[in-house]
Amino acid sequence: MPAATPTATAAMMARDLKISPPGRSHDTSVSSPLVGEEQGGGSKAQDARKTLCLRPPPGALAPASPQGGDGVIGFGAQHSFNAGRAAPNPALLLQIWFSPSFPVGAFAYSHGLERAVEAGFIRDRGSLTVWLADLFAHGSIRNDLILAAAAWRAATANDTQALWDVAELAAALHPAAERRLESLTQGSSFVVAVKAAWPTSALATLMDETTYSVAVAATAAGHGIALLPLLEAYAAAFVANLTSAAIRLSVIGQTDAQRILADLLPTLSLAARAAATSTLDDLGSATWSADLCALEHETQYTRLFRS
Repeated sequence: MPAATPTATAAMMARDLKISPPGRSHDTSVSSPLVGEEQGGGSKAQDARKTLCLRPPPGALAPASPQGGDGVIGFGAQHSFNAGRAAPNPALLLQIWFSPSFPVGAFAYSHGLERAVEAGFIRDRGSLTVWLADLFAHGSIRNDLILAAAAWRAATANDTQALWDVAELAAALHPAAERRLESLTQGSSFVVAVKAAWPTSALATLMDETTYSVAVAATAAGHGIALLPLLEAYAAAFVANLTSAAIRLSVIGQTDAQRILADLLPTLSLAARAAATSTLDDLGSATWSADLCALEHETQYTRLFRS
């Protein structure tokens, strides 16, 4: 008996599976081992059915095909699971942007925390909580929130010059080269990722080198996200990143990291509310130990982090 040609083999498989030829609709009454009761025909036929005719069980959600089909996957089927985009949920956008999986490289920076651990300033949950609380009351994160608020207001008003002024000031205020690198690198990475997945016209007004706080604020304004939720999410992400660094430095465990975040929620909420009504005239810091640790980190002999 002569060997079957590929065309003949495909025809036999289509006949066995009752798959309609091109131009005709699928027979939606065909059952499959993935839908109803087991069918005869041996394991090879069952494997073929599983590969070539996948139908979700009754009641399951099936993606609609571009032609309005019922989700059956057959020969030559093409699928468009998201042909159009609905308006994004602001809370969900913030959750995505500040997720540890968002590609800004935050995991590589400790904001000088590594040097503070080496120097013995931070030893446990209590000392880390006080350190972070001081940054909110008198230090870098307070300034970041004020700068983010100013950038958000400028972007919301479509005031490009004001946004540039805030961006230049934000880049100049870092007390150490590594802290500047930390902010500008994350800002650039954030812009690249957002342009690819969450584009907005506000990004076109940003400078080539933009700090993280300004980049996030301008993007949030472009997507119509309110100021206070933005600042609270930014502050919470800051705490989460530094507690994650402390875990890797073996200062605290994962449970203590969550306790610190819970303890600091009132603090970060208060700082966000204060920043929302602040102006650039309110900028300033007095956390000398944190700034000196950021300066000294670059000469530390053994380092896990870039700052």
